[in-house]
Amino acid sequence: MKLQKTDAWIDFTFEESEKYSKRPIFIVGSPRSGTTLMRYIIDAHPNIFCPPCETFIFNTLNPTFNGFIWKDHYAQLPFTREALIKWLRKYVMDLFGNLAVKAGKKRWAEKTPSHVLFMDFINEVFPDAQFIHMIRNGYDVVKSLKNTHWGSKNIVFNVRQWVKHVTEGQRVGRRLPSDRYIEIRFEDLITSLEPTLKGVCKFLNEEYDGRMLNYHFPENNSWGLSLRPLKKEDIGKYKGLSILEKYCFKRI
Repeated sequence: MKLQKTDAWIDFTFEESEKYSKRPIFIVGSPRSGTTLMRYIIDAHPNIFCPPCETFIFNTLNPTFNGFIWKDHYAQLPFTREALIKWLRKYVMDLFGNLAVKAGKKRWAEKTPSHVLFMDFINEVFPDAQFIHMIRNGYDVVKSLKNTHWGSKNIVFNVRQWVKHVTEGQRVGRRLPSDRYIEIRFEDLITSLEPTLKGVCKFLNEEYDGRMLNYHFPENNSWGLSLRPLKKEDIGKYKGLSILEKYCFKRI
């Protein structure tokens, strides 16, 4: 199924928006850790829509609600923080509620890897949200980042970013109830895809659906694309790192 563009936008009431935002799902993690793969798989579930783009909503608005902008400006507004958080919740729910309706699905998920650094903020806005934290072998992450056209070629920077993303996600996630936070290893998707996905569905309280295994077929994703299937070669790429690059992991 491929979603078609439209000018029709539904102006939900707050209560209507809530109906499409029961237990929203946030897929987070270090870049190149399998968050895109999980997005494809989650979207293949008949009850869940996940758009093929990253929103960076909480990255962008974090300074407004938790930084100098809040302290210097917004804190002076004649509204409580609770009122503004409710507005933000409605704003996000309207966007994804419209997408879910368009896709004919009951729930929505959002994938922005760097949202792992803003899980406390997301939790404030969506106290019922569920987080899927993707974690991948750090060597593979760094090797993958080096091979992208947009990633840094600085090995020390990339290692520090990987450590920062993993540790921050675990710090917040391990304070959350077990039904709201789960860690999924990228390597498990490669070696034990079906059992891993059944565990994800149990966590989401959704019935497992075999279409998730075939996420790469255009009829199983919301944007009608033929996607790349999983390959065993997707793990162990760190063998291309030099001894010096591997040494950086031990020093940070």
